[in-house]
Amino acid sequence: HLCHSDLPALHKEGRTWVVSRTVMKIDTYAVWPQMINVRTWAQEPELFFFPRVTTAELGNATPLFSAVTWWAVLDLSTERPIHPKEMVERFGVPPLDDDHPRYPARYKRYRGNVPEGLIPFSSTTPTPVYEDIDNNKHVNNVAYVQWLLDSLPPSFRSTYKASMLDVSWLQQVYLEDCLTLHATIHPAGQDSACPHLHHTLTRQEKDGSETLVWAAESYWKKRDSMVTGLVG
Repeated sequence: HLCHSDLPALHKEGRTWVVSRTVMKIDTYAVWPQMINVRTWAQEPELFFFPRVTTAELGNATPLFSAVTWWAVLDLSTERPIHPKEMVERFGVPPLDDDHPRYPARYKRYRGNVPEGLIPFSSTTPTPVYEDIDNNKHVNNVAYVQWLLDSLPPSFRSTYKASMLDVSWLQQVYLEDCLTLHATIHPAGQDSACPHLHHTLTRQEKDGSETLVWAAESYWKKRDSMVTGLVG
């Protein structure tokens, strides 16, 4: 349990949770009305981050996905992370057992090391709307992934589904920001069995410069190999 560490409690202390990175491996997709079981638990802190594991499976124990997300608690007055020790003393970390295995979670800071030779694939200008804003008055973390999906050509989305996402939130994004989302694809292109894409979201500043605010890497597989119980 959160033990006075949820967002409203932290706001009273002048603090807040922020997400920094998520790595998700998707094994298969469910279809309505399949039963889904979801589990989540914390792992030991890494640097200033709190890794949280989330797994999901169907009622018959078929794996759906596994994900590790790195969170931090920011002091709102300084916009700097607090030391993890204090928060761990509040909510604790579950023991290592069959219900709480430890996932290999090494935090990797995004450094923009994109391979050479990538091919431009898509470019869009997503517009944040009121429904995208969270309690911190920033664009919530789910909106970015939806923008990624919406930016891709319909023909690509009709052929493939995502099998892995590695997402890094680099700067806060706000309602009035002017944004551009670019996608590039590895030379094998969308005709390969497993397309591999890179995504960057930039904000145009008032002085005309651009700031990288979000980046992602995605892998894809043919739709018919990723959907459980799909009826043609």
